[in-house]
Amino acid sequence: MQRFLFLVFLFLNFFFSSPGQPVRTPHGDSIRLEKLKGSLPYLNKFSRIDYLNQISVEYANFALMGCSLDNEDSALLYASNANNEASKIGYNAGKIYSLLLLAKGELLKENYQLATKYISDPLLEDGKINNDILLGEKYFLKGELALKKEEYTEAEKNYNSANQFFSKATAAKRQAIVFRSLCDLYFHLGDYEKSFDYCYKTYEGLQSPATGYEHAMVVWSLATMSLFYNQAGDSRTATNYLLKAIAYGKAHDVYDPWLDYEVPGIYTSMGRYDSAEYYWRKLPPTNNPFHLFARGELYLAEKDFPKAIELFKSSLDTLKEYNDEGTLSPAYTGIGKAYLSAGKIELAKNFANEGFYLAAKYNDKRDLLDVCEVLSDIYSKIGRHDSAYFFLKKYMTLKDSTLSRQFLLRLYYSKIISDNEKEQIQLSLLTKDNSLKKQELKQKTFLQGILVSSLFVLFLIGGIVLRVIGLRRRNERLQQEKKQAQLQQQTVELEMQALRAQMNPHFIFNCLNSINRFIFKNENEAASKYLTRFSRLIRMVLIHSQKQAVSLEDELEMLRLYLDMECLRFKDSFHYNLIVPSNEEIGMVYVPPLILQPFCENAIWHGLLLKEGNSQLDISVFKEGDFLNCIIADNGIGRVQSAALKKESGQDNRSMGLKITGERLALFNKGKINQGFFEMEDLVNGDKTSAGTRIKIRIAYKNVPV
Repeated sequence: MQRFLFLVFLFLNFFFSSPGQPVRTPHGDSIRLEKLKGSLPYLNKFSRIDYLNQISVEYANFALMGCSLDNEDSALLYASNANNEASKIGYNAGKIYSLLLLAKGELLKENYQLATKYISDPLLEDGKINNDILLGEKYFLKGELALKKEEYTEAEKNYNSANQFFSKATAAKRQAIVFRSLCDLYFHLGDYEKSFDYCYKTYEGLQSPATGYEHAMVVWSLATMSLFYNQAGDSRTATNYLLKAIAYGKAHDVYDPWLDYEVPGIYTSMGRYDSAEYYWRKLPPTNNPFHLFARGELYLAEKDFPKAIELFKSSLDTLKEYNDEGTLSPAYTGIGKAYLSAGKIELAKNFANEGFYLAAKYNDKRDLLDVCEVLSDIYSKIGRHDSAYFFLKKYMTLKDSTLSRQFLLRLYYSKIISDNEKEQIQLSLLTKDNSLKKQELKQKTFLQGILVSSLFVLFLIGGIVLRVIGLRRRNERLQQEKKQAQLQQQTVELEMQALRAQMNPHFIFNCLNSINRFIFKNENEAASKYLTRFSRLIRMVLIHSQKQAVSLEDELEMLRLYLDMECLRFKDSFHYNLIVPSNEEIGMVYVPPLILQPFCENAIWHGLLLKEGNSQLDISVFKEGDFLNCIIADNGIGRVQSAALKKESGQDNRSMGLKITGERLALFNKGKINQGFFEMEDLVNGDKTSAGTRIKIRIAYKNVPV
């Protein structure tokens, strides 16, 4: 599938560089172009040449967006006219720009020899250009030409030179275009971390787009980030970015319908087949091989094997016309998987073996992962257990490598976005600080003016001075009170962060011990499932690590992940039941992150796991007055018997997790209630024997983020 993802990435670039079916020209850009052309008869010499060059730029941008099939020719025509007129009157700046635009036009038409000729013109030597933007354009085009020729080292060098010149000229949007090309370059080289970094920089550099091309670049950035997250196994975030790209394109008149075809494919990979089917039914039929393949995967998941086979074969036939056999492995594997599910083992084996041959030939690990799983199942069904074991072993090795890679990519992507958000916050604070300093300077200037005026009106200035002094003292007193309040708030926030920092290592330590236990017992499948849930939980913890409070919906999602992990770890030795309010309510209530997990962990470890027979954990969440109550009840051995067992085994340590959690509740509920924040009650049967433990937790009800 990695090769398939690469083709989808090329398909994204196809929308912005080599148009096939033309798309509609943005209305605002069309009006701007007509105004430029309408002004030409009234302009002379230098201004006329500048307008000719600008018209060439507009047509080149249309070509990059795929708005028409003849925009490249129009761009070359106006650039050539500008070059001829600039040569006649000796306007070197206009001629230099026109040469760059001629090179750009030929590059768009894939006439690389002519593009090289224009870019190598003696007039474009560094010593003859004294404009940083023109120098940046020159090196950017040289980088584009090197990338088309697959000269990646040369392309990287020229892109970096272009970035330096644009940075020197403070041309942020031109830098963003360079970042987009660097994203392409590093994706080709397989350096997905750098590629994602430059994709995000492209998005950041286009925060105030003004043209249709710049809006289209924003769409490209969002769609490409969707691709990265899908490759990293984070289909939910990938879907969010793709839907953002579609919405942004529609809102800014740069929408292209092919983006809609990517949505159902991602929903299929998430297992949300109803959503995928809903989106497919909204879309018109398509002969695109990638879309046919994606639709076939949905039919396969829905066990409609004839339709799945038909679509996979149509995709395969279309891909064969591209004369690139490296793209065929997923289609062969899909057909083999469909025939296997339909019980046609011999046909399944033939197609799957062809898929394995192509995946191995091009060393595509993602395709090998898929086809090895299919071949293992095929050979197991026909009784060839040695071959089945060979492919199963290869599948497990590839799966471990892929999951580790996806986990590291998700961590890296989260870090990049977190770092950028921090930079934006710091920049905002600096801007506010500068604004305050300017305001203070204005106040001082105003006071100096009052003092000068006091020479003329002594009695008046006396009153004014007294008034100003009084206001200043009052302002200083208010400022001092405000600073004290801010310091108190910061103290509370730091205490909360310190307690979270103690909580998270305590929880992660237990999880890593569980993974180590699975590996030590050679339970590879259980370890893989446990690690998958653990990676999802760690991602949520990383996202919420800097927050004082998270929505109840996210808190319950993290709790479900933890309970599923414990059920897996202890081989379903207990069951749990979670009763919560409606989805609308849990999304609007905020609680401290990971506040319920320690109580559930205590119930499992010290109550349920020590009991023989049916073990049950019930969690219910409901609102009562101004508080959010959570009842956690278990039918374990109870606190008395648990304490006795601890004493017999020499374990007399208290639960560090509950102690920390109690302190966190005290900080979060500060000023809300005076009594205890959680209560523990021993449950007993009619014969006075222990029936378990119940904990009631009281959390201040807050329906806005803290």
